[in-house]
Amino acid sequence: MSDPNAGRFLSPEQQFLLKKRREAELRAAKDRRTAVGIVLALVLVLGGAVAALVWLWQGGTLPWTPR
Repeated sequence: MSDPNAGRFLSPEQQFLLKKRREAELRAAKDRRTAVGIVLALVLVLGGAVAALVWLWQGGTLPWTPR
Protein backbone atom coordinates (compact mmCIF):
# COMPACT_ATOMS: atom_id res chain seq x y z
CA MET A 1 0.00 0.00 0.00
CA SER A 2 1.54 3.34 0.96
CA ASP A 3 4.92 3.87 2.55
CA PRO A 4 4.61 4.56 6.31
CA ASN A 5 7.54 6.99 6.04
CA ALA A 6 5.83 8.99 3.31
CA GLY A 7 5.55 12.58 4.43
CA ARG A 8 8.12 12.17 7.18
CA PHE A 9 10.30 15.00 5.90
CA LEU A 10 7.46 17.30 4.88
CA SER A 11 6.54 20.50 6.65
CA PRO A 12 3.52 20.36 8.98
CA GLU A 13 1.41 22.14 6.37
CA GLN A 14 2.44 19.66 3.67
CA GLN A 15 1.74 16.75 6.03
CA PHE A 16 -1.72 18.18 6.70
CA LEU A 17 -2.42 18.54 2.97
CA LEU A 18 -1.14 15.01 2.30
CA LYS A 19 -3.42 13.65 5.04
CA LYS A 20 -6.40 15.53 3.61
CA ARG A 21 -5.64 14.24 0.09
CA ARG A 22 -5.47 10.65 1.36
CA GLU A 23 -8.78 11.11 3.19
CA ALA A 24 -10.37 12.50 0.02
CA GLU A 25 -9.05 9.55 -2.02
CA LEU A 26 -10.47 7.07 0.49
CA ARG A 27 -13.81 8.89 0.47
CA ALA A 28 -13.89 8.83 -3.34
CA ALA A 29 -13.11 5.09 -3.38
CA LYS A 30 -15.93 4.46 -0.90
CA ASP A 31 -18.31 6.54 -3.03
CA ARG A 32 -17.36 4.51 -6.12
CA ARG A 33 -18.04 1.24 -4.28
CA THR A 34 -21.40 2.56 -3.12
CA ALA A 35 -22.34 3.64 -6.64
CA VAL A 36 -21.41 0.23 -8.06
CA GLY A 37 -23.51 -1.48 -5.38
CA ILE A 38 -26.52 0.70 -6.17
CA VAL A 39 -26.19 0.04 -9.90
CA LEU A 40 -25.93 -3.73 -9.32
CA ALA A 41 -29.00 -3.68 -7.08
CA LEU A 42 -30.98 -1.76 -9.71
CA VAL A 43 -29.90 -4.21 -12.42
CA LEU A 44 -31.07 -7.13 -10.26
CA VAL A 45 -34.41 -5.49 -9.53
CA LEU A 46 -34.97 -4.61 -13.19
CA GLY A 47 -33.96 -8.13 -14.24
CA GLY A 48 -36.46 -9.60 -11.79
CA ALA A 49 -39.19 -7.29 -13.05
CA VAL A 50 -38.52 -8.24 -16.66
CA ALA A 51 -38.49 -11.94 -15.75
CA ALA A 52 -41.81 -11.53 -13.91
CA LEU A 53 -43.37 -9.75 -16.88
CA VAL A 54 -42.18 -12.46 -19.26
CA TRP A 55 -43.51 -15.13 -16.92
CA LEU A 56 -46.89 -13.39 -16.70
CA TRP A 57 -47.01 -12.87 -20.47
CA GLN A 58 -46.40 -16.58 -21.03
CA GLY A 59 -49.30 -17.65 -18.82
CA GLY A 60 -48.06 -17.10 -15.30
CA THR A 61 -49.02 -20.48 -13.84
CA LEU A 62 -47.20 -21.95 -10.90
CA PRO A 63 -46.01 -25.58 -11.10
CA TRP A 64 -48.17 -26.69 -8.16
CA THR A 65 -51.32 -24.93 -9.38
CA PRO A 66 -53.89 -27.10 -11.18
CA ARG A 67 -54.43 -26.05 -14.78
